Amino acid sequence: MGVGEPSSKWKFTDINKDYAVCETYCRILVVPTGIPDNEFIEVSGFRSKGRIPILSWRNRHTGVTMTRCSQPKTGMSRTYRCKADEKMVSLIQATNHHSNKMNVLDARPLANALANMALGGGYENLSYYPGCELKFLGIANIHVVRDSWYKLRDLCEANTPQKVEGDTTVATSSWLSQLEATHWLEHLSTILSSAASVVHMLEVKKESVLLHCSDGWDRTPQISSLVQILLDKHYRTLRGFCCLIEKEWLNYGHKYGDRLGLNFVDFVFKDTERSPIFFQFLDGVWQVMQQYPQHFEFSEDLLLMIAENALSCRFGTFLFNSDYERNCAKIHEISPSIWTHIMTNFEKFLNPFYQPGNTEPSVIYPSTSVYSLQFWSNYYLRNLTPNPPPSTSTYVQLGRQMHSQIRDLKDQVSNLEEETAKLRAELDQIRNGDRPKEGAKDSALIRSKILQSEIYEEWVDMQHRDGEKFPSDSTERMRSRGNPYSEGDSSTESKTPHFE
Repeated sequence: MGVGEPSSKWKFTDINKDYAVCETYCRILVVPTGIPDNEFIEVSGFRSKGRIPILSWRNRHTGVTMTRCSQPKTGMSRTYRCKADEKMVSLIQATNHHSNKMNVLDARPLANALANMALGGGYENLSYYPGCELKFLGIANIHVVRDSWYKLRDLCEANTPQKVEGDTTVATSSWLSQLEATHWLEHLSTILSSAASVVHMLEVKKESVLLHCSDGWDRTPQISSLVQILLDKHYRTLRGFCCLIEKEWLNYGHKYGDRLGLNFVDFVFKDTERSPIFFQFLDGVWQVMQQYPQHFEFSEDLLLMIAENALSCRFGTFLFNSDYERNCAKIHEISPSIWTHIMTNFEKFLNPFYQPGNTEPSVIYPSTSVYSLQFWSNYYLRNLTPNPPPSTSTYVQLGRQMHSQIRDLKDQVSNLEEETAKLRAELDQIRNGDRPKEGAKDSALIRSKILQSEIYEEWVDMQHRDGEKFPSDSTERMRSRGNPYSEGDSSTESKTPHFE
């Protein structure tokens, strides 16, 4: 992203090294230059949970940026303001070489933003932010998503052969209408269309974006992560995708402990805090992969592995709510990282259909309509259907087998090409009237190879040009004999034309 370059106007800062600015951010942040440390503290007090605007993505060629934060504390009257926050936003605007316009995108529905004003939150008063335009993306909150998830779970469990007696077609005949009633695909469509609109602003209009929801740790990482996947092919590689989750979700404080019901800090498990936000994001990535299968280096197996182990507690990566809590628990010392496991077993998650040199355009725009989306049966029905139909993973395995066979064939072709080159070199020696080099195969074996290859035709033509008389059917007779010049054949001298 070019951070740290003199022309970038962005810098790394350790102002949060003791988590004093924001407890839910990581220690190292990327912020615009020109803001003294004391003003970061002031901005932190104006933004919910202290989550100040920080850099998420930057185009190093155009200077267009996507930053993220939490809602401002404007209150009911929307008269509360913070000049340090306004200054920070204006500095972010100035880093864009193409446009001074800033799109402030609130991921919430407007009604939710208004309700948050009663709790001290709110949204930007544009009279204090010149050059900014405010838009609401209308993405549902964690409670609506949780209800949709529960309906989806009940639907999957109710329509499995273990739960249905008699004719299963009766229970599954209205499957699609029941799936529609969960609104799961509808929520996915809203998220994907929001991400696509952000990509259009950044790539086509070349306008910077400031993204937030209420606290900036649920809907915000969903959008910011999907935007980067659509924009930047680096995040469609296996390593890049893992780095993306580490950066946008783990380092910037998605509450895995509360959202997954794995709160080991105070062991208070609140059902109202649970919500499948991270799984919804993985489902969104899977939807894009179905439309652009050659653009991703990793396969569906990686998504399934991450989804399974987010809840398994096998790795400490997804435990607790923030980097601060994980460091306090010394989770890196007592638990392995999922990324180490993935990189150690790199080949298990590769997509055999990936074509890194033939993935134009590099920016992708998936279809986001509900009718373009699919039900992710490999995940939602993974433990419910005893005999599942052929899945994407099945085709991936077939693709890997085909690639293995292609590699073997390429190796055989390479070996044959080397052998042909050696035979041609020997033929050149014969044409020049030279004997084979010392240590080479004897002349009888050379003649045998000549008779068994296309080089033999050239040799016969050469003999005719030199005036040697061959019977008209000599070629067919000599081929029909197979290899008459093997070692131990006493008649070799009488049957073989002399090369000298």
